[in-house]
Amino acid sequence: MPRRAWRLIASSWLVIMLTACGAGTHTSTPATAPAISTIPRPTPTHPPSPPIPRPTATNAPLPRVGEQGNTQTLIVTLNAERDPVATAATATPKPGDRFVAFDLTLASTDYQAMIYSATYVTLRDTEAHAYAPMFTSVVSPPLFSGSLEPKQSVRGWLSFAVPMDAKLATLIYDPPIGRTRITFDVSERRASPTAAPAAP
Repeated sequence: MPRRAWRLIASSWLVIMLTACGAGTHTSTPATAPAISTIPRPTPTHPPSPPIPRPTATNAPLPRVGEQGNTQTLIVTLNAERDPVATAATATPKPGDRFVAFDLTLASTDYQAMIYSATYVTLRDTEAHAYAPMFTSVVSPPLFSGSLEPKQSVRGWLSFAVPMDAKLATLIYDPPIGRTRITFDVSERRASPTAAPAAP
């Protein structure tokens, strides 16, 4: 075979090989992630509302003798006070003690019956000593315990035995859960600064 023919065959074979190698090669361009769009926050058109203030305790004076305290379902009136109880036919205070008594009226404003009891009442002195009512009545009629019907009232006396030198401070009616306590000021009254001086 002539040399020229061999050269043509070799050239053809080389072209076939290069074509075959090129067919198996694949290059790809990496995909780019889509851009994430951000939504701008709206600009407030009104200033923020100021914080709501918390309720603060008031310094309202406590009710005294002749006045009343009330809750949503009960009105308690302190009608009178005896300090000391001059005489008691049913009991005698032990040496160093005295009897004091308070006339209370309990009036229901509720639509259902409620229980009242002398055990809901506490007397305190200026030294923070607490006294429970006596179970013996030294002033009549007594106020012990019972059921108070809707829109009805009951009245009676609560008696206490306290030390002779005790200075009374408050009388507290503190019923069970669901009703607010009522506190009366039973401390000694001071003379008004504008009161006229007593005649000599």
